[in-house]
Amino acid sequence: MCCLASLLLIAQSTIAQDSLIMELRFDGDLLDNSVFMNNGQPLSSPIYVDGYCGEAIKIGRNINDGVIIDGDVIDGLNDLTISAYVRLDDFSSNNNLLSCSNSVEPNDFILGYNDLPDSFIDGWHIRVENEFYFFEGDNFVSDRNWHFIVLVKEGNMVSFYVDGIPHGVAVDIGAKTLQVDTNGFILGQDQDCVGGCFNADQTWNGLIDDFKIFNKALFVNQIIADDCTDCNGIDNGTAVIDQCGECLEPTDPDFDQSCVDCAGEVDGTSVIDMCGECLEPTDPDFDQNCVDCAGVVDGSSEIDQCGECLEPTDPDFDQSCIDCAGVIDGSAIIDLCGECLEPTDSDFDQSCIDCAGVLNGGFVIDACGECLDPTDPEFAIECIVDKAIYIPNVIVINQDMNGEFRIFPKDKDGVDIINHYRIYDRWGNLVYDVIDVPFEGFEAWWDGSYNNDIAEIGCYTYIIELSYINSEICSFVGSVTLLK
Repeated sequence: MCCLASLLLIAQSTIAQDSLIMELRFDGDLLDNSVFMNNGQPLSSPIYVDGYCGEAIKIGRNINDGVIIDGDVIDGLNDLTISAYVRLDDFSSNNNLLSCSNSVEPNDFILGYNDLPDSFIDGWHIRVENEFYFFEGDNFVSDRNWHFIVLVKEGNMVSFYVDGIPHGVAVDIGAKTLQVDTNGFILGQDQDCVGGCFNADQTWNGLIDDFKIFNKALFVNQIIADDCTDCNGIDNGTAVIDQCGECLEPTDPDFDQSCVDCAGEVDGTSVIDMCGECLEPTDPDFDQNCVDCAGVVDGSSEIDQCGECLEPTDPDFDQSCIDCAGVIDGSAIIDLCGECLEPTDSDFDQSCIDCAGVLNGGFVIDACGECLDPTDPEFAIECIVDKAIYIPNVIVINQDMNGEFRIFPKDKDGVDIINHYRIYDRWGNLVYDVIDVPFEGFEAWWDGSYNNDIAEIGCYTYIIELSYINSEICSFVGSVTLLK
């Protein structure tokens, strides 16, 4: 019977340990001793004092003491178990051990205690969506001694235990799933808004030690009250179960290491390859980072830009696929003029050909645009252009002869570019505009239209600017009358 009882105790402990999602021991820190690392955060500088096992955290009658717990730890849970060692130092209007809040309901879930006379709140109670539920029992904790408390929520029912004894009967809170904001879980304070709005008369006002949360509804005998021994069975020892399931001191070099691979992954499979790299054996780079393209370990051959595996000191390195312009796989070649060009380049074989098409010939374009030998008597060093021009002063709509505002330079071959050809009405509105077009072949003369319709009959102003082949520029301003 003794062995059977021991086995049952071990089995019950294993069930509890498997469902443990948070354990704050308060031994000088707010570290989570479960495998989930849900560490707490202090509201202000925490105060640690002698506790039930090791140290405990002190929550005074103020709004500064308390622990922030990530609301995601219990958000969405329908079943859960909470246990802790607690001791009251003094009594407030309501000694609240923990509060859970969300943006809709700041009093979503609260666990508290009250033993003040003439108060409607008496003993242990919970507050769910701002409604009170009382555990009407006799085993109070007003004696200022340590007590082990357990709260179990299973579906609609919530039970409460003090020192392993049921405190009253379970209460029915209806279909309630915890809804807790990320920063809406506070230990030691009552929130009247998410993460704050505390009241100094509603703090726990005492000590808390070995606070645990389980994600299952456990029987109270499955939660073994801490006898102040660590996982090695040493009284007040500090060894804990690490992520690898080993019971070790946190300062042990092997802590969290026995199941961690070279990449730091728990139960990972990465190993150090022959190149000294930490990689998965299935990684394409495994055993490859120190082997060169020739298959030599720690060799220096590499793939050059031409796709050849060569030593960088090889004269052919990066050369077998480079054209005369230094472009990999380029097609530029040396032309007849000794220039490195693409065969499709318009200058290919042209840089040494004169304007007459003679290779290395001496003909050049003179000032008047003629291709001549500089020794030719006709070769013009300075081009004189006759800039006389005839500009009509009347155009007649839809008439063949005079239906366009066409200009007539005397030396039309001397005109290079129409810089501006602009027509304005009597109010200065721009009616027609052409800029920067070659004079030769230009036929887009104004025909008396405006906005796809016949312009108003009347007088219009023109501004015309021409560039000549000798780089001179002349402007012409005047008026033209539009007739029907």
